[in-house]
Amino acid sequence: VKLFDDQLAGLGLGLQGVVNTRNVALPEFIRDYRQLLIFAHTGGELWRNIELEGEDPLDKTSIGLAEDFMRRIGETDYEIAYPTDLFAIDLIAFGRQLGWHNDSKLSIGINAQFGTWFAYRFVIAANTNFFETVFVEAHPCETCVRKPCIDACPGAAVTEGVFDLSRCSIERLRPDSDCAENCAARLACPVGTEYRYEPEQVRYHYGRSLVFLRAYQEDS
Repeated sequence: VKLFDDQLAGLGLGLQGVVNTRNVALPEFIRDYRQLLIFAHTGGELWRNIELEGEDPLDKTSIGLAEDFMRRIGETDYEIAYPTDLFAIDLIAFGRQLGWHNDSKLSIGINAQFGTWFAYRFVIAANTNFFETVFVEAHPCETCVRKPCIDACPGAAVTEGVFDLSRCSIERLRPDSDCAENCAARLACPVGTEYRYEPEQVRYHYGRSLVFLRAYQEDS
């Protein structure tokens, strides 16, 4: 049986994958489970289906969706490996194994279909028997000739080479910077534009990261 839950897909969780635990390095607390079930939102549909109340509303919604999914498939022996504060797991490594994540010039993952407009929402460790997701390699940046993200970056952080995090941080922290709660380079990417987040969602995510960035600067 392939893992694809229409109910979750209808809520915006358009990436659903299975990794057999014997094929990956895992923290001890989930090592004895047979599979990891990995779900990511694509585009802005999930955002439109949740209420942004309280602390970490996306994480709380994700945990609720994970628990409901496991109830619906009749599985009781499982562990929600993400999002929790208990353990750290390498989401990017799983994304690469599934063929979802490619390294972009923006230092965030890019997907051949959804562009940069996706994010991991929850990972469940369970003793299920779904078919493992077949890896399909497709790196959109390698076939992108114009690379508009480079010219669009006001802070010159996006280059032909390695992303310059220092330049990005300086530009975002500059007073009245347009990059504080937005990313012109990301918006310039031509991949997956139909899944682009709405402005409110973009501001939310970048606003949260800006809080951490400012706190890091104050502690440095």
